[in-house]
Amino acid sequence: MQPIRETLRHMLEFEQLFLAAIGAKIPDGTDPTSLTEIVDEWRQVEVGANEFASSVEAHDLHGRIDVPWLSFRPTTEQVLQQFVTHQGQHRSELAAQSTALGRSPGELD
Repeated sequence: MQPIRETLRHMLEFEQLFLAAIGAKIPDGTDPTSLTEIVDEWRQVEVGANEFASSVEAHDLHGRIDVPWLSFRPTTEQVLQQFVTHQGQHRSELAAQSTALGRSPGELD
């Protein structure tokens, strides 16, 4: 089982990569190590994600984009679906780890 901090770092890095791939303006990563640094960086990424979400039009989701690590050109919608699935998987893992440590994960929705 991966430590909670490492799972959070992985989720943050994944979010940065995927948001950059769909054209969201996010700050460059700083390789945070402490939970405080992870939270601080995630708050900055969230600003870019919210700006993107508030400006994207429905027709923009169907356009194909270049994603360097994929061998095909997915639509923005496909990238967002993968993003949600990935982050949801790790949120459930973190919830299970928190529960195993005797802590409630809180609201997950």
